[in-house]
Amino acid sequence: MREDNRSRQVGTYSYTFDGAGCRFVSDNGTEVDVDFAPDGSEIFDLWRLRRHALSLE
Repeated sequence: MREDNRSRQVGTYSYTFDGAGCRFVSDNGTEVDVDFAPDGSEIFDLWRLRRHALSLE
């Protein structure tokens, strides 16, 4: 992953801020992607949940 002010590595996890959200990836490939609403609440949708489920295989 490209290291810049929007990407970080913490232990075995990396995260990248991408537009309105953040994508977390563990060293084993499991990923979680979340967007943030203007009020700060988290947004998960079917597409994000599907990507997470597929990363568990």
